[in-house]
Amino acid sequence: MLEKRMVEMITFRLLQIKAREPGCPWDKGVQELIAGSSAKNEFLELSEVLLDRVRRHEDEHPILDDCPLFLHRQYMRDEIFVGLGMASKVGTRNAQSGCFWIDQLNTEVFFVTLDKSDKAFSPSTRYEDFAVSPTKFHWQSQNKTGESSATGQRYITQSRNGARFLLFVRPRRDEPFVFLGPVRYASHTGSRPMSIYWDLDFPIPSWFFETCASLRAA
Repeated sequence: MLEKRMVEMITFRLLQIKAREPGCPWDKGVQELIAGSSAKNEFLELSEVLLDRVRRHEDEHPILDDCPLFLHRQYMRDEIFVGLGMASKVGTRNAQSGCFWIDQLNTEVFFVTLDKSDKAFSPSTRYEDFAVSPTKFHWQSQNKTGESSATGQRYITQSRNGARFLLFVRPRRDEPFVFLGPVRYASHTGSRPMSIYWDLDFPIPSWFFETCASLRAA
């Protein structure tokens, strides 16, 4: 299952819209690479270069079972959904929001963009999201989320309901997300939106925390 999803992630990266067409095989991207010798050779060369640039975590095991998402690696949004087994959600409107609840996994995914100066962010969506320290992150919920709502209570009562929250953060809108791993509810203030402090299970690596700090200072 793990390798299959990895291959499917490659298919979505290489073929993009074509990968979402009905009946497109999960390994179509690799099939097309193999069929084109020049593309295959170029892909192999690029893979070697990129592999040298990968910043590895001391634990190279996936955080979730059957899910090829590795801690502190960089992913595009479509790769994240495919890795979580939610390929059918790629490109859908609700999958473009800043948070996405997956009921069958009892898991919510947070997609955070730190620099909200881009014109794509309206005043109502410029949430205050920032790293407080390497082990604590401040995140604001959607404006409609009150502390007494079902979603708000899911955050607050995490220790009892067993919900899992996964944090993906990117510096800017045109960059990939860095997977910062699972987070645990610590405290909150306010309502609609809720300002929540999350504790990270794994510290933010120094190379990325510096980026987070510089954007907050800006």
